[in-house]
Amino acid sequence: MLVTELNTETLPAKERFAAWVELANQSFTPTWVHGDDETDFRASMRVLALGDVLVAALAHPSVRVHRTERQIRAFDPGAYVLNLLLEGSAVLRQHGREATLRAGQCALLSTSHPFQGQCRRSPDTVSLILRFPRTRLPQSAQHIDRLTAVTIDVRHGLGAVLTTWLTSLTARARELAPADAPTLAQTTLDLLTALLATLLRADADLSPEARRRALRARIGNHAERHLGDPGLTPQAIADAHHISLSHLHHLLAAEDTTPAAWIRRRRLERCRQDLANPHLRHLTIAAIGRRWGFASNAHFSRAFRSVYGTTPSDHRHTALTGNGMEGSPAGFSAGAAGGAPSPRPFRPGSSRPAGNRS
Repeated sequence: MLVTELNTETLPAKERFAAWVELANQSFTPTWVHGDDETDFRASMRVLALGDVLVAALAHPSVRVHRTERQIRAFDPGAYVLNLLLEGSAVLRQHGREATLRAGQCALLSTSHPFQGQCRRSPDTVSLILRFPRTRLPQSAQHIDRLTAVTIDVRHGLGAVLTTWLTSLTARARELAPADAPTLAQTTLDLLTALLATLLRADADLSPEARRRALRARIGNHAERHLGDPGLTPQAIADAHHISLSHLHHLLAAEDTTPAAWIRRRRLERCRQDLANPHLRHLTIAAIGRRWGFASNAHFSRAFRSVYGTTPSDHRHTALTGNGMEGSPAGFSAGAAGGAPSPRPFRPGSSRPAGNRS
């Protein structure tokens, strides 16, 4: 796996814009890029390569981009580029359509056809980019091209799951192992495929496995958002997704866990994190347990000790005196799509030196 990071503030002012454009063109597809202030371009970019699937987080001032027929003839990766806006605003044009984006919206572009775009400063544009070969989707290019330069709302449902997943991937890129790349790439594309199929009303295009993975991701996201609710039970999760309890058990069997065990372990992990947080020192151990759905302090303490081999009070003492406990219990992989609150995309000044790779 290859992580490439660029913070232009580590470069001389006159080199910043050219370096940022070069990395963008290498990572996504060659385009012409113009900035409102190219003399002192303060921007950052982190690119995570998962084989032929690229995920990136960008923060930058206003830019205008366009891809021409001449550039397409010179080189075309035969890919789609998903532009997902977290802050700022943007306008993307292709195939005679125009998508006006605000935070929580995205749009697709095809590298095989000319396009234009403009990202406006607010004060920076913060976005996630996903580039992938069109051959990796089960839907035909003819179907997908109907969605280019179309505004897609990703604040709810599958779109929100995809947003959380991409944010987490880029934020935790350096924690991931090379062996994880194929699985991470496939999960990313499964989520995107499910979202596009919904938009196209073409669920028949989805393979049974892709539908199953997308459902697991939705379930994981739902459960993570309701961990603090004592009423979160396997039956409640099944009801929220209009499936039977036995179907839910079957979905989680592939993860070698049960719904109840997964809920308990995710709650314990949240408690473990809070106990080690010095800003939450004022909360009692019982209060932290209740915060994540443990109504009984005795039950919370027994469950915590059975998983971590220590009591909540001993863990808090050890963690807050500088010898924190490592590790966390294994869990349902769908939770990665909606796990603990994801760090925000990094901004200029928070990345490693220009061109740093690992």
